[in-house]
Amino acid sequence: KDFPVPTPQPNEALVKVLRAGICNTDLELLKGYKGGMFRGVLGHEFVGEVVECSSKPDLVGSRVAGELNISCSNCRSCARGGDVARN
Repeated sequence: KDFPVPTPQPNEALVKVLRAGICNTDLELLKGYKGGMFRGVLGHEFVGEVVECSSKPDLVGSRVAGELNISCSNCRSCARGGDVARN
């Protein structure tokens, strides 16, 4: 399925995904994890190239990696830190 190209909001960048990994979480989503409510694109770990960034145009052309597990910065786990629990 094709999706429309999003328009980045201020302080966001548009990234062209070059490679994406499919992990066990993605496979579980296909099997109905989270009640089968997932409606996105699989492959939440990716590498890509910045194609647009109005707030930092010097980033255009940069290779970036994406990992969508971010911290809330409020709970005890995030306060403790670690690989996943940091911004």
